[in-house]
Amino acid sequence: MTQRSLMQVQTCGEAMSDEVHVQALHILNYAMHLDVEWSLTSALLLQLADKFEKRGHREGWLTFLLQGLHLSQKYDDRIATAELHLHIGYLYQLSGNLGDACTNYAASAAGFAEVGHDKRRARALNRYGFTVWQQQKPRLALQLINDAQQLVDDNHPEYANSLLVKGWIYFGDQNWETSLWCFNQSVVILQASGNQYQLACALRDLGAPLQKLMRYEEAITSYQRAIDLFDKSHNRFQKAVVNMNLGVVYIMYQQATLALQHFNSAEPVFRQLHDQEHLGKLYLNQALAYRINGNLSMSERLLRASIALFNRLGNSAWKTNAVEELQTTLMQMGS
Repeated sequence: MTQRSLMQVQTCGEAMSDEVHVQALHILNYAMHLDVEWSLTSALLLQLADKFEKRGHREGWLTFLLQGLHLSQKYDDRIATAELHLHIGYLYQLSGNLGDACTNYAASAAGFAEVGHDKRRARALNRYGFTVWQQQKPRLALQLINDAQQLVDDNHPEYANSLLVKGWIYFGDQNWETSLWCFNQSVVILQASGNQYQLACALRDLGAPLQKLMRYEEAITSYQRAIDLFDKSHNRFQKAVVNMNLGVVYIMYQQATLALQHFNSAEPVFRQLHDQEHLGKLYLNQALAYRINGNLSMSERLLRASIALFNRLGNSAWKTNAVEELQTTLMQMGS
């Protein structure tokens, strides 16, 4: 049954049907508890991990990955162990648990170094670098990204991913032009050698410096292309992220009602995934739209909710943004 499920997952292409998805999880659950034929079980586990990442699926998935990590260590399967640390780190990163994400990314990079898998080590270093940048450590992030670039050719998808992280480092320094150059180069590489999911991520990121440079029409085009590609891979999480970004562009155009439509389409996805970080960002952006529309009480309520979430996550930069916006709203309320 595991062999048959593995073949179905391997041959279903970018988009996996719900039937194949549910059946594979059911069979994997039995296979992992039976604790036999680890090589077959790990193959199914890792195939699903790759598919689920592209689909944005994560409900209950961390439990499978942690159990798989225990089994890979038991059987001294160093390649599977490195892969599982990589996937576990990504789920921790998405949930805002950046410390555990870094721990797993570091273990993954070290594991791939031991078995001589340079391209997968580059993937781990890229994700490690981005998470370190999220922790506001740009120098360490740049060091990790430079290490990753040394491991692959300059036309490899992981080189493009390194450029994406560098783009965010420059973005954090408000160097919009260099950030844009990095994202554009990444798109060029991924159009030639990447998959649709990777290209969609690059197009998603490209919109950010375009916004800052007030090239709004180009940003909208980039975001819409990303949404279309994420739609094809049924990745509702990434589609929700881009819808939020697109809403921000419409705020720049003072089209608050249209912005709220995009924000409202993203909110149930973030709630269902218990994604506190993106909910905090969404509340802040919704508050701006409501303020433009004159609904100051709703703006205040959302900003206080945003501040509470960022306070819980320890994200001081975004908390500061929310506090500043709350001050503006309160000023307009005469408070």
